Amino acid sequence: MMRVAVWWVVLMACWVATLATLAPVELAVGAAGALIAAGTAVAAQRALRRRWSFDPRWLRWLALVPLTALTESALLLTLVRRESRKRSPGLRRLARPEIGGGARADGHRALGGAVLSAAPGSYLVDWPGDAQRPVLLHTVVSGWPRLDEEVLS
Repeated sequence: MMRVAVWWVVLMACWVATLATLAPVELAVGAAGALIAAGTAVAAQRALRRRWSFDPRWLRWLALVPLTALTESALLLTLVRRESRKRSPGLRRLARPEIGGGARADGHRALGGAVLSAAPGSYLVDWPGDAQRPVLLHTVVSGWPRLDEEVLS
């Protein structure tokens, strides 16, 4: 039960960081969604019989999410306003970071995947456990603050 509570707090913090206003209905939807996702995360950990370890340095990724969400939202708005796009959306194949294996690698992929999909300009398609295959990230816009490079470095 403690793991579900920790996951719920982390997921709610991510949700609240992306809200423009703190409307009660937004908070209620976020709380319900975070509870479902937290329960699913804990159940998945048990089903896979794996534990995730956490590196406190990964917290800087979370600090970049609101900034990335703002800059990518602005970039997306400029794309909507223009009739011709300078850059079309696409699937990027990125080199996997050298993170080793075990619980630390599982935790890195779990939190990194959530962070990479949190901003509106991109989402994580695949982050395989196999070191030979690349990370697949679908991007519509990209630019500063380069959250993808921070997570995959």
